Amino acid sequence: MGSSQSTPDQPKEIVPKGLQREVVVIPVDPSRQAEAAFEWYAKHVYDRKHKVQVLYCQEPIQGNPYYPEHTFKRYRAHAHKSTNKVHIIHCQEIEHPAGENYPDYAVAPESWAEQFEKAKSAGKDLVEKYETKLKNYGMEGSVSAEVGRPGELIVKSAHDNHASQIVMGTRGYGIVRRTILGSVSEYVIHHSNVPVTVVPKETQSWFF
Repeated sequence: MGSSQSTPDQPKEIVPKGLQREVVVIPVDPSRQAEAAFEWYAKHVYDRKHKVQVLYCQEPIQGNPYYPEHTFKRYRAHAHKSTNKVHIIHCQEIEHPAGENYPDYAVAPESWAEQFEKAKSAGKDLVEKYETKLKNYGMEGSVSAEVGRPGELIVKSAHDNHASQIVMGTRGYGIVRRTILGSVSEYVIHHSNVPVTVVPKETQSWFF
């Protein structure tokens, strides 16, 4: 009779009774930089008393990358003077997407459903990827996905989960986009009530 071999389960770490878990929030996206930040944390910071909350921050699908409200808030916070007189102009373009004549920011109505499904599938794959990483490293924790503005989601997750720290990578936006929108890490640093570690892009070469 033949015999079958089974793969042993990943050994679970024995946690001393009464040990208080410290929640660490690690926001991720599909980028290598986000993965490098997770790997850096896993290999250099992780402690058995940590409970890791991996958060996939998915931005809403949209054609135009500019957030007028955010631009106004940044102006008010960093550039406005009491002597300034502000004129806000809404420049409404009338565009009807039509074949090859689409402007760069336009999205054909029939493609929205397709983009949504692709984003949903990619999100599911990413969640499963990081669930596997947690298991392989023997880490206590979970992975969740949220749709919205990443900076706000990260700060809210840290608050709701009573996190002790946030570990994140940089997103690699160009200088123009960073100037207009601000970087996610900058937002988190200025709005978080817990320590934030930003892992620089150079660490990618350590792991990939």
